[in-house]
Amino acid sequence: MRICLFSLLLVLMSGISLDALATRDTVSVYFEFNQSNLEDEARDSLDAAIYTGDLSDSHTLQIIGYTDVIGSEQYNLDLSRSRANAVRDYLINSGFRPERITLILGKGKMNARKEAGPDGTPSDRRVDIVRTDHSNPSVIEPTKKPVDKVHFKPNVPNKLSTTDIATVAIGETLVLDNIYFVAGRHVTRPESDDALEDLYTTLLKHPDIRINIEGHVCCISANATDAMDDDTHMVELSVNRARYIRDYLVSKGLNPDRLEYVGYGHQRPIVSPETNEEDANRNRRVEIRIIQ
Repeated sequence: MRICLFSLLLVLMSGISLDALATRDTVSVYFEFNQSNLEDEARDSLDAAIYTGDLSDSHTLQIIGYTDVIGSEQYNLDLSRSRANAVRDYLINSGFRPERITLILGKGKMNARKEAGPDGTPSDRRVDIVRTDHSNPSVIEPTKKPVDKVHFKPNVPNKLSTTDIATVAIGETLVLDNIYFVAGRHVTRPESDDALEDLYTTLLKHPDIRINIEGHVCCISANATDAMDDDTHMVELSVNRARYIRDYLVSKGLNPDRLEYVGYGHQRPIVSPETNEEDANRNRRVEIRIIQ
């Protein structure tokens, strides 16, 4: 396996331990305009990720290719698939077992950005390699005694129900602790139906209230952009969970202008690290922030 000597020298000279570096759940490699072959820099990035342990044959991987906005829809789909396949081939040639790669997907072009120039956006010409082996928290084996550390404490106690929404101050949050999501998906479990109906009924009774619906996920690194959504095969799970709640309320007749949404990934866990399913469910959540 070819190793990027420059990357290794940087690691050693920095004094950072390799264990500290092996924390990324998503590794991205970038491509030249209109190209699907791996340049030296992309190969070096992969070699460094393999060396530090960010990528390992013990991981389960999903490989997703993207392009920028230049070119037709079909051309970009084909190009993004070719980029994903190039990364897959490189990993397999580096000793990865094919069965460890559970998804190879070309998503085509990224959404257009205002700052995109006539040659597109270089950061969109990439492949994301997503580790999905932490999606089941029951298999996580902590190396030391776990400590329940609260990184982000909601401003409103969890014991409040949605019927108390009128008592929540602007800017504060209400945790919807009776709404549960299927692991790896943005859809709710059947036991959440009553809580969803209660949220709708409460907002219907208070038409002046506007809210921001904030999605969160569990079991990934805080450095990752978001978690993989098994329904869409895109790294946007927390956003989709928040959008799911918004769409439910809109389908019931609420004005969408009252409902904003955002996804925070794993940036604001209630419990860290997650060592069991109860911990995971506490972080796999949606909160309501009162904005008016």
